[in-house]
Amino acid sequence: MMLARSLGCFILAVIAGCASPHMPNITNEPPIKNLALHQPKNVAISPFRIKTGQGARTYVSSYFSQRQPMPGWKAGEEYSVATQTVTEELQSIGINVFESTEGLLAPRIRDKLDFLVSGAVQPVRLEIHDTYSGNYTEGHYRLSLRILDARTGEKAWEGESEGHGSLMNDPEVIHDLAMGSNIVASLSQNEDRVSRVIVTNAFRSMMRAHADEMRRIFTTKTEPQ
Repeated sequence: MMLARSLGCFILAVIAGCASPHMPNITNEPPIKNLALHQPKNVAISPFRIKTGQGARTYVSSYFSQRQPMPGWKAGEEYSVATQTVTEELQSIGINVFESTEGLLAPRIRDKLDFLVSGAVQPVRLEIHDTYSGNYTEGHYRLSLRILDARTGEKAWEGESEGHGSLMNDPEVIHDLAMGSNIVASLSQNEDRVSRVIVTNAFRSMMRAHADEMRRIFTTKTEPQ
């Protein structure tokens, strides 16, 4: 009896796996290598926040489960993964980054600042696909960026870029008496992981599209890629 039940579950899982969609092949933006600074610039970055609450999270159910709605984002809420990601990307092109809340930017730091950077994230869509053949998350965000001259307060540059990304999830196993066990995707476990990919793609795409302006603003030189 137990053998038949286990075999039945295995066959159903295989069928569900075959019927489920595969993770989309979304190309990740490669690191930016053609922007190298003559001298490091000092930038203060403000925490990124949700631009609007219009985006939607969706839990796409497995073959055997019901669709489960997820709460959307809240406008104005801090999105720390975006701040961290943009900080790391700026550092990767030779910029010294300080958090705008770091000691309220002590005078010794403020006096050395070249630029102030702020921005926002507008999540358009985030879907968790929970299947028996594998769980993945894909999403679409808009990233906006503003660069101000730290000395004059004048706007040096402002722009927006869109990013897409997908990532295999860290699965969560839920024990179910009917099915033995059920592998599902956890929003809390995986949103930050895929958000980092999406924001990275949006930022790198933005820098490449406006490379000439970035060179002018940051006084950069071109290096072989």
